[in-house]
Amino acid sequence: MKLPLTTILSFSLFTCFGQNKQYADSLHNAYNAEMKIVSDVFSVAYYPNRPAIYSLNESLFINKIDSLKQPFLGVSNKYNKSFQKIDKNFIRNEQRDIEYFLTG
Repeated sequence: MKLPLTTILSFSLFTCFGQNKQYADSLHNAYNAEMKIVSDVFSVAYYPNRPAIYSLNESLFINKIDSLKQPFLGVSNKYNKSFQKIDKNFIRNEQRDIEYFLTG
């Protein structure tokens, strides 16, 4: 009796953890795909225009950087609730990295 029960419980746990891993991988893939799109748009708007952006006065510069940052934060906010189930710190770390990258 113990062997079949142990086998069933082990299989159930393995199946549950396997599904969670697949969900986490799918979620990361979807997040990264959306961030890639945002990053490509950012690259076109930012890199060729760096001299002009950094020549702006302070208030215009801050507004420009904030506007460039918003699409990244929009994607991270979109996935925040979903990631809370698998990695509570993931989105917080991503948002910290976005802030650091764009405001240095």
